[in-house]
Amino acid sequence: MVNLAPSLELLLCPPRWIAANANPVWLATRVTVIRNLVGAPFVPEGTDRRRLLEQLEVLTDVLGPGARQAVFDERGGTGWWSERALWPPILTEDARLYLGDGEDRWLILGGQDHAVYSVVETDPRRGGLLEQVSLFDDAFAAVGEAAHDDEHGYLTSSPRRAGAGVGVELVFHLPGLMLTRQLRRLLSAAAQLGFWGTAIGPVGGGMVTLVNLVALRHGPGEILESAGRVGELLTGAEESARGALLADRRNLVEDGVGRAWGILNRGTRFEELEAGTLCSWLRLGRCLDL
Repeated sequence: MVNLAPSLELLLCPPRWIAANANPVWLATRVTVIRNLVGAPFVPEGTDRRRLLEQLEVLTDVLGPGARQAVFDERGGTGWWSERALWPPILTEDARLYLGDGEDRWLILGGQDHAVYSVVETDPRRGGLLEQVSLFDDAFAAVGEAAHDDEHGYLTSSPRRAGAGVGVELVFHLPGLMLTRQLRRLLSAAAQLGFWGTAIGPVGGGMVTLVNLVALRHGPGEILESAGRVGELLTGAEESARGALLADRRNLVEDGVGRAWGILNRGTRFEELEAGTLCSWLRLGRCLDL
């Protein structure tokens, strides 16, 4: 089989941090905390950069035992969530990447923002993400003063993250909504709750990510609460769509799963769109015990 895009690898070969996820629809929630030091440029160079990295390196303690430094490259090489495709090159240029054991926590130092801490949670019923924001803020406060404005909140290189200095990203597999042509309507509803959705990789793969639109004048708790509502909305709609497909169009679903299994087993060359569609069918069949 040809090498698949990162989003397709997530369908068939999930990394360690998501492999144990029991939710077939809502795959993960990622919270990202962005902080910058007062008095330091957003993109330091030379001696300023070395001093900044030395000052911030102690933040790797938040990753826990087993943390290690990794490298950004074209294919990631460090697990799906670390793929450069999910972070524009300007944000990771000359940055240092550190991964926690299991790759569910990672830290970028010295990019366009001084420190970017991300935590992935694969069980939507379990809390703890807000506590991770507080944990990182405490660690950062021990290093230096964060760039903060009384009116605008935390200052970041991205206007969309300014304010709370927090980003929340949700990842779903939504083939049922795609097959029943309800996805656009549900994404519009999610936008009303402050989250913008887009496909990851080929549209046929059914992988969708949603990110919070703004953080200004919103606290981390408020953003995470909205994320929970979006997650429940899409999960419920996808489960209903899958149930309707099994009840009304079971032959179509079984045929799609069977064809995908046969082609992926016997085929040797795939276009990305075709591969995305086939992998999505295969994952849907597994989730439905077909």
